[in-house]
Amino acid sequence: MTYYFLKKDGKFYLKSKELVLGYIEFVEKDNTLFVNKVFVYESFRGKGIANELMEQIVNFAKNESKKIKPICSFAVNWFEKNKKFGFVLENFDI
Repeated sequence: MTYYFLKKDGKFYLKSKELVLGYIEFVEKDNTLFVNKVFVYESFRGKGIANELMEQIVNFAKNESKKIKPICSFAVNWFEKNKKFGFVLENFDI
């Protein structure tokens, strides 16, 4: 499946053609991205879409010299499991 990311209105969407597979919702304040929600449509769950979305926002934060503050439980748990990405966290308390 060929897909791409689209950043629009405080969200990163993962799309394939005209179909949205999922999105990550965030609020940008100063140099911090507050990750409020990670959502994948039911028919696409279990395929690594949420992981792709998280890696996308990590890359965005790194490239833009921003930090991430995970708010939603999925993002918090993802950073706990993927400690190698901790360098983008606002605080290293995870």
